[in-house]
Amino acid sequence: MLSYASVGSNRLDEAKAFYDALLGSAGITPLFEHPSGGRIYGKDGRVTFGVVAPFDGAPATAGNGSMLAFHFTTPDELTAFHNRALGLGAKDEGAPGFRGGSPLFMSYFRDLDGNELCAYFQAQQTRRTTTCIGGATGAHEARESLHHRLRGSRTNPIAGRMVEELDPSRERYTTGPPAT
Repeated sequence: MLSYASVGSNRLDEAKAFYDALLGSAGITPLFEHPSGGRIYGKDGRVTFGVVAPFDGAPATAGNGSMLAFHFTTPDELTAFHNRALGLGAKDEGAPGFRGGSPLFMSYFRDLDGNELCAYFQAQQTRRTTTCIGGATGAHEARESLHHRLRGSRTNPIAGRMVEELDPSRERYTTGPPAT
């Protein structure tokens, strides 16, 4: 289990002001100053994040392929966090929204040093059960029944929409708490 994460900065005073304001908006507050001149943050007394100067004394660089994510309990909290980051000078890397048909509502941005950060909310998945002509139940059986009855009628706009609507790969999500 991941305990905390840190990013390097070449602009520690600016980075601390950025993270004080951004993380503070999510209830994550400074816990102590880091010996490098950076700052360590936490929530509920636990260390969660740090912005530091690299230990080896070399310039900090944004990790290629590295990303840190912050979890939120509602899309509204996530959107406010994303907007706050942009207002503090972060670069937008992806507006809040669902990604790739997944239950993840996410946003992306880069901090003042180019570190990629993500905010995410995991929505609750919902599935519909459909009963169609001939008593078929469930998305797969309904789709197969419809395909059998239409035999190549997919070009018919109404039939095409019916087949698409019954496609089990088109799952629906709600913004309620994640399913347990």
